[in-house]
Amino acid sequence: MPGSVPITCRPPPPGHRHHAAPGAETAAMSGAGSLVLPAGIIDPSVPIRDIKTKFLVLTGLIQAGEVSNRDIVETVLNLLVAGEFDLETNFIIQDADGIGCLPALLEHCDVTCQAEIWSMLTAMLRKSVRNLQMSTEVGLIQQLLLRMSSVDDMIADLLVDMLGVLASYSITVTEVKLLFSMLQGEGGLWPRHAVKMLSVLNQMPQRHGPDAFFNFPGRSAAAIALPPIAKWPYQNGFTFNTWFRMDPLNNITVDKDKPYLYCFRTSKGIGYSAHFVGNCLIVTSLKSKGKGFQHCVKYDFQPRKWYMISIVHVYSRWRNSEIRCYVNGQLVSYGDMAWHVNTNDSYDKCFLGSSETADANRVFCGQLGAVYVFGEALNPAQIFAIHQLGPGYKSTFKFKSESDIHLAEHHKQVLYDGKLASSIAFTYNSKATDAQLCLESSPRENSSIFVHSPHALMLQDVKATVTHSIHRAIHSIGGIQVLFPLFAQLDYHQLNDSQVETTVCATLLAFLVELLKSSVAMQEQMLGGKGFLVIGYLLEKVTQHPFFVTSLCCRLMLTKTPPPAFALSRMAPSVQNMIKPHLLLLHLHLSLLLPWRSPHLGGEQVAARCLSSDLHLLLCAKAAPGLCSRWRAVDAAASSTPSSSGLVNGATSKNLPAVQTVAPMPEDTVENMSITSKLERALEKVAPLLREIFVDFAPFLSRTLLGSHGQELLIEGLVCMKSSTSVVELVMLLCSQEWQNSIQKNAGLAFIELINEGRLLCHAMKDHIVRVANEAEFILNRQRAEDVHKHAEFESNCGQYAAERKEEEKMCDHLVGAAKHRDHVTANQLRQKIVNILTNKHGAWGMLGPRPPHDFWRLDYWEDDLRRRRRFIRNPLGSTHLDVSCKTLQEYGTEDDKLVKSKTPVLGQTATSQNPDTDLILEGDDDPDGLLQEKEADNLGSAVVLSSPAQLVAPGLVAKGTLSITTSEIYFEVDEEEPAFKRVSPKVLAYTEGLHGKWMFSEIRALFSRRHLLQTSAMEVFMANRTSVLFNFPDQATVKKAVYSLPRVGVGTSYGLPQDRRISLASPRQLFKASNMTQRWQRREISNFEYLMFLNTISGRTYNDLSQYPVFPWVLASYDSEELDLTLPANFRDLSKPVGALNPKRAAFFADRYESWEDDQTPPCHYRCHCSTAASTLHWLIRMEPFTTLFLSANNDKFDHPDRVFSSIRRSWRNCQRDTSDVKELIPEFFYLPEMLVNASGYHLGMREDRVMVGDVDLPAWAKTPEDFVRINRMALESEFVSCQLHQWIDLIFGYKQRGPEAVRALNVFHHLTYEGAVSLDAMADPPIREATEAQIRSFGQTPSQLLIEPHPPRSSAMHLSPLMFKDQMQQDVVMVLKFPSNSPVTHVAANTLPHLALPAVVTLTCSRVFAVNRWHNTVGLRGAPGYSLEQAQHLPIEMDPLIANSAASHKRQITDLVDQSIRIGTQCFVVTADNRYILACGFWDKSFRVYSSETGKLTQIVFGHWDVATCLARSESYIGGDCYIVSGSRDATLLLWYWSGRHHIIGDNPVNTDYPAPRAVLTGHDQEVACVAVCAELGLVISGAKDGPCLVHTITGDLLRALEAPEHFRCPRLISVSSEGHCIVYYEGGRFCNFSINGKLLAHMEISDSTRSVLLSSDGHNLVTGGDDGVVQVWQAWNFKRLYVYPGCDAGIRAMDLSHDQRTLITGMASGSIVAFHIDFNRWHYEHQHRY
Repeated sequence: MPGSVPITCRPPPPGHRHHAAPGAETAAMSGAGSLVLPAGIIDPSVPIRDIKTKFLVLTGLIQAGEVSNRDIVETVLNLLVAGEFDLETNFIIQDADGIGCLPALLEHCDVTCQAEIWSMLTAMLRKSVRNLQMSTEVGLIQQLLLRMSSVDDMIADLLVDMLGVLASYSITVTEVKLLFSMLQGEGGLWPRHAVKMLSVLNQMPQRHGPDAFFNFPGRSAAAIALPPIAKWPYQNGFTFNTWFRMDPLNNITVDKDKPYLYCFRTSKGIGYSAHFVGNCLIVTSLKSKGKGFQHCVKYDFQPRKWYMISIVHVYSRWRNSEIRCYVNGQLVSYGDMAWHVNTNDSYDKCFLGSSETADANRVFCGQLGAVYVFGEALNPAQIFAIHQLGPGYKSTFKFKSESDIHLAEHHKQVLYDGKLASSIAFTYNSKATDAQLCLESSPRENSSIFVHSPHALMLQDVKATVTHSIHRAIHSIGGIQVLFPLFAQLDYHQLNDSQVETTVCATLLAFLVELLKSSVAMQEQMLGGKGFLVIGYLLEKVTQHPFFVTSLCCRLMLTKTPPPAFALSRMAPSVQNMIKPHLLLLHLHLSLLLPWRSPHLGGEQVAARCLSSDLHLLLCAKAAPGLCSRWRAVDAAASSTPSSSGLVNGATSKNLPAVQTVAPMPEDTVENMSITSKLERALEKVAPLLREIFVDFAPFLSRTLLGSHGQELLIEGLVCMKSSTSVVELVMLLCSQEWQNSIQKNAGLAFIELINEGRLLCHAMKDHIVRVANEAEFILNRQRAEDVHKHAEFESNCGQYAAERKEEEKMCDHLVGAAKHRDHVTANQLRQKIVNILTNKHGAWGMLGPRPPHDFWRLDYWEDDLRRRRRFIRNPLGSTHLDVSCKTLQEYGTEDDKLVKSKTPVLGQTATSQNPDTDLILEGDDDPDGLLQEKEADNLGSAVVLSSPAQLVAPGLVAKGTLSITTSEIYFEVDEEEPAFKRVSPKVLAYTEGLHGKWMFSEIRALFSRRHLLQTSAMEVFMANRTSVLFNFPDQATVKKAVYSLPRVGVGTSYGLPQDRRISLASPRQLFKASNMTQRWQRREISNFEYLMFLNTISGRTYNDLSQYPVFPWVLASYDSEELDLTLPANFRDLSKPVGALNPKRAAFFADRYESWEDDQTPPCHYRCHCSTAASTLHWLIRMEPFTTLFLSANNDKFDHPDRVFSSIRRSWRNCQRDTSDVKELIPEFFYLPEMLVNASGYHLGMREDRVMVGDVDLPAWAKTPEDFVRINRMALESEFVSCQLHQWIDLIFGYKQRGPEAVRALNVFHHLTYEGAVSLDAMADPPIREATEAQIRSFGQTPSQLLIEPHPPRSSAMHLSPLMFKDQMQQDVVMVLKFPSNSPVTHVAANTLPHLALPAVVTLTCSRVFAVNRWHNTVGLRGAPGYSLEQAQHLPIEMDPLIANSAASHKRQITDLVDQSIRIGTQCFVVTADNRYILACGFWDKSFRVYSSETGKLTQIVFGHWDVATCLARSESYIGGDCYIVSGSRDATLLLWYWSGRHHIIGDNPVNTDYPAPRAVLTGHDQEVACVAVCAELGLVISGAKDGPCLVHTITGDLLRALEAPEHFRCPRLISVSSEGHCIVYYEGGRFCNFSINGKLLAHMEISDSTRSVLLSSDGHNLVTGGDDGVVQVWQAWNFKRLYVYPGCDAGIRAMDLSHDQRTLITGMASGSIVAFHIDFNRWHYEHQHRY
């Protein structure tokens, strides 16, 4: 073009000339890459060698319009290859920076130029792995994805093609997240080009090589050099095995080069080698110089294709040896080998990918997978089985569970019988490397064949390349489940296009099929995550994809019959696209099920077994009527076709003879008939009668019919008739002369005689007939009556049967509907869980999109060991309730009036059947009937054990339904047609769990008898997931039946009671007497809070019934002062009085009310409602969901008036002292839940009269934050003043002052309808009265069950229990120092020192993975403390492991398995079980973590599950039996939660299947390697930190809750410690600490100068201990990081720490290889110790 400037040295084609613009100088770019610029820009005499600058200059020229499109294309391609580009000879990209500059440059080019360059670059990427690797290194995928939304359609198609090529090679977690973020639709619209990018998904799984390999650049001396081999293992033959891919630099010199695959030779040149000539492989064996043997493998090895090559040398001493060559597991070439190599010289010229000379034309150019040399000649079965493992296999054939590929059992037997593992001479793979060093990774027990070190070296530019498959990336962002939300977008359409994209579903399902086919882990994720359920649920919701087509697809697929081509071809394209998804989904589901089908079953039988009835119901329900009729026709036709079941005696129905239909013959005329025919026709009816007469009257006729000579004619006649049936013969006989004469002669006499006999017979017959008729009439009448009765009975039975059938069908419909509802709820919960992962700030859909203005949260139902509900989870139903108004004061007046009017006379209705409580007998036959029922219940084999009407009691709701108990599950089905249920707000129902509930017996942990509306007819079930469910039954007898139908769990294991059904049925008073909790409280083994929660629990208080919510006391009385002194009695409330009696004036008012009571209908009381009611509970919790919704539902969708809403602690306390209608006590949340005081959702609660907007709760002046208030309130509850008085408050609420004369004296009498036994609802026959009474009970509240009728014992004082505890013992800080023989730093310390252990010990591990089990002596207690003795006091607390002290046996204390060298061995790499018997270690290159016995040092279990190296481990606290959770973090950016069985000492709870333990949950959300992790089973939380941040909080069920937001410069988390009290301490690199609440709030942060290596929280969570490189142990106050104490510095850095069980000894592991024991006493930093004692 005129005015353009040529910038390439390539001569223009003939006829093409360039004209320079006037005054413009020429810029030329040589093939070598130097560039000469126009004068005035840069000095033209200096060539530019930096490629970035070259691209910048070219960009400037493009912007100036001085370069043609063709020149741009040529220049860019030449720059990329640093020379003259040619797609056959020069296509290797030389500088990765050029690829990085390319997208920015192309933005300035026109579309055609961009298209040409992108298409050429895609071709270059397909030609060479080097180009792909360079593109991956510069993040080309990310750059392309970020530009996708702005390019036009043609470029988008090209970029999608390129993305497919790149992504199938390698794609990182960050890139997959970015891709998914661009697929998130909004408002029914797909993002631009999103549908096109879906096609990238289908290309991703199409990987044909390993994920890690050695990359050989094909340059001189580029090889892997092996160390010298002492003696070659030829005695049993040997085998070389590897996967390789030739990747030539160009297509020209392929036939000239002789690249070597391997070369193992001595310095004299003898040995073994293999090299390529053209496409053939030459295997060489040189016995001596110039004398050897070559074998040519004539196989067409194609470039850029992966092959597995196995070269087997079979050694024979007495005859010729053999050589066999296998490609891809199949024998392709073999032959005899005349000589074998036998030499004593060492093999010191050993190379992979090169000859010993390493010339440029003799080096391998391409990629190698793991390389194995076996010291045996492998057999064909072994080689074929190795090929089945695929190109990615790189381990040592020791562990069946290591492969993610589904293998046949016979292949597993061949691979893992130990022969392959033991025969490995050496093996190298690209994962087991350390910089340029290749680590030899054969099993340690195999003897080494090397002279010295076995590790090899990568020379020149040989690199160990690691790529990331889509399987790993998908696993890391949430598993295969992250695809499911895309199914919810199937009916979205593209912008400016109203048509739905019908190809999307087929694309997604095809992608799913590919993922599942190639990965067992993905299949387990799909089945474990109920993937088919979720997909079916989402497809059902999408209107454009009806599901009825599945039935036809199913038939076609199961019978493996291809659909008729004409049928599909005639369908409209839209219908074809509609059918495809269902075909794919069925193929996907059935492909997982069909491998397990019996070979004896046909396709139809498999269909019957695989497809459940509910799917059939679903298909029938979804089918259109027209299609149904057609389908029936098709089905009938199909069933009529021959099948295997249609064979009868070897012949099918089509072989049976056909029945011919006979046509009627024409009737003959009489004239045409013969005489014989006429006779036959005339006498055909008479002849049989004649014969019968002859026979019947033979005696008479024989006397009468006589011939002329006196002979009997009848005999001849009978003989004649018997011999012939012809009518003609009969006529001839009768017409004969003899017969005629005889008849004429004797006929008259015979006739007269016959008449006479006939008369006699007639008279006899008449009498007989009359008699018989009478009898028959009688019989018939009786029969008729019976028939009428039977008919009536039959009709009744039919009606009853029909009713039963109808009821059964109704029940079946109900059960099917309930199961479907349960499935929908489950699917929706799973979908929401996935959406939470995706939409989190660090998730795929939260990275780029706008963040919502509010993150809504709700209180989770999870309870910790003290029954505190502290965890908040994401709330998809959350709202700011901006449409809700506040009540007016007038509305309260009307409500109070209603309450007064609703008072009902119920004095005559009191329940009198109150049996006095007897002591609970824990042993012996106190209940023979119960024991019998218990035995019967244990032996029940029927499906349904009990079915009863029941009510589900939940916060704000009582739902009627049916409770069914089987032998293994509980089911509850709500009656949705019940009028009361229909009136419940849908918002309340959305927060209610269990309406269509199912609970497994294995999940039940405790059963309590409960009250509902003061009637003892309820049962509360506590589950393993730390939630509970409350059912109310018709009567107490049903409760007993239910308890005896459920497992024998008692009331759990916390209260010192046996796990027995009688315990579950015991009364609260019996439980109180039998439990040991009061004694434990007196001895101060448990806290005041725990004891109060125990009393609430056994007395019937429950979170599931707001009118029986747990009740706690006000403990403080000072809410005005700036500072609160907890040592002053005046600051505490008088716990001997109820709230109503604290103010003397108000006490007088209530006393007067009681004395002057005038209502004869109701007993007198001091207070009209209880101190704990449903209204007061919702009053306190109004700022948190679900209580906000429950409050609004109970108050006509209005908030309280601003002056009556809970807005200030001080105002609430003041109202409790002054307001005569307010006697509220507190709830447990005041002592542990600061979030209840914060208006986090931004509700508009109105403005008070003092013109102050109601928002967060106003705190006392002495509390700066809600956390301050809760902490101080809890401190006050646990203070000595409260401990001394608490028994008096217990007497008021639960004890002898609760009712009776003592209650009157204590001003503690509530409305009579709050007391148990005050009323019997069952005795009320009038429904309105009963409903009014129930409403009053709900409104007035319910008094807890009375636990004791005598004064409660007081608590013992701390001084009395441990008098020396508060005296200054002047203990030395350092108790002892223990130096190990090894100087290796001690990186892990585990002090499991409980006395009941078989071996109390301090287990230590060092950097070199040497462990020691150092026995612990319980002698560190202070003089006078339990367990102290003078004899023991002479010993030091820790005794060194004798096997470590004795160096000869130290090998039993060494973990020798090869670890990944890039892992920094630290305290996070190990876990020791609570009994000290097992050590878990991670960091192994094969992606496993391993379990070792601490007694023998032997490997006991190996656990696979991660897609990359496991980098950290953590253990939760242990429970009874030693069970706990183990969490493993990995470089694949995920964490896996495992279950450790203390009983079986394995990961997993199945001792039979230890090879394949399944993780309990997969935790995702990180982008990078997980660096640190902590798990707390009590809180149900896992907190983890990625290498460069952030820290994420997950539940132990896998839900991602939140990220912990630290200050800006707090980046790289390195250590995490979490306490059950809710403190989460995170240490970030650079001496930075943060303290978070479990709900993610940053409570405090600090920076120190020391590089910390270990952090510890005390058991109560109040104190933090840190230690680091400066060797100083420091103690901090956890909640505000106030430094409490600094120990003297040690002479070495601290690497690890742990505390003894009694929290009195701190053991530190030192960098010098020693441990130091410090004396520590957290009590001395307690405020009461400092101020009081």
